[in-house]
Amino acid sequence: MAHPHPNIVKYLGYVVENGAVKGLCFAELPMTLAQRLKMRDYLDIDHCIAGVESGVRHLHTLGFIHNDLNLPNIMMDGDDPIIIDFDSSKREGEELGWKEGTPGWTKEGMHYADRDNDFYSISKICEFLLKTGQ
Repeated sequence: MAHPHPNIVKYLGYVVENGAVKGLCFAELPMTLAQRLKMRDYLDIDHCIAGVESGVRHLHTLGFIHNDLNLPNIMMDGDDPIIIDFDSSKREGEELGWKEGTPGWTKEGMHYADRDNDFYSISKICEFLLKTGQ
């Protein structure tokens, strides 16, 4: 990968079948942030949010917006958050089409890839983590 980041899932390659790409391969991670919260283990919220923000800011420097940050789209590698699920990602300014994020985690009425989409989702994740009292 040309621009790796510790808070973005590691791309490993792709699977070709009959001359067509049939799947993408990423590093396997043990659990989502949602699963981690169900375990009731201590979670350093500041560390978690800082990692997600760092990964998102890195994506933004590359001209991409994630557009669908939520608890299931963040995996945990120990105490470190890893952003996954880039099927809603678009270049900044592009129209989102039918992939406008997950209701409740994304800004209503967003139709274009904008950095505010990701920062809004991060604020919702932070709000949820603070409510759980982790």
